[in-house]
Amino acid sequence: MLILIHGDHIVKSREILQQQIESARKQGITEIIHLDGKSCSLSELIQATESQSLFGENNRLVVIESLWRRRSKTDLTDLLSYLGQQLPNNNSIIIWEDKVLTATQLKKLSGFKPTAVTIPKSIFKLTDSITPTTSKKQLIQIFNTTLETDAPEFILIMLARQIRQLIQALDPSNKLPPWQKQKLSKNAQTFGLKKLVRLHHQLTQLDVNNKTGQSAADLTSGLTHWLISF
Repeated sequence: MLILIHGDHIVKSREILQQQIESARKQGITEIIHLDGKSCSLSELIQATESQSLFGENNRLVVIESLWRRRSKTDLTDLLSYLGQQLPNNNSIIIWEDKVLTATQLKKLSGFKPTAVTIPKSIFKLTDSITPTTSKKQLIQIFNTTLETDAPEFILIMLARQIRQLIQALDPSNKLPPWQKQKLSKNAQTFGLKKLVRLHHQLTQLDVNNKTGQSAADLTSGLTHWLISF
């Protein structure tokens, strides 16, 4: 089993990773080894994949996370070269990445079955609609459409990220890409820093209340109220 899970929808890709691990356990794999792809060495990877499992053959799954986040390109090349070779059939390896890999990157691991998990366009339609001029009716319609594909918890994460980016756009020293800064700046100025900070605080409080059970209403209702009241 050689699986590669990648994409920018981190919440859903994490769910798929956990499902694959649980599936491996049900198939009899009892030893799970997690490697930090940012820092593990080639020798550690070889040890994890080639040494005898404590529980016998075919009883080990190696999970490697964030391999493409390595600082050393030389180390990354060595690891990919090893993973890209004809590994023994009894190897069970899952590679998880929190970004969309390019066709060139995927080609280096052609022996792995890739699963791309990307954020639906409906989410970006919602975040792009967070402006003072968007009608509340339109916002709620877009929000309800987004709920058809994503959980309210993930929608909250994306809304909070959008507000943070708007706040960043007001900072002259920000390091946002020029195209993104231009897109956000006008909207951010219309809101103003004080209101953006308040909106972000409200979303943070919604998250805390949802996780601690302090809110009488569910998260969907809380987000609906947030959208119609800002």
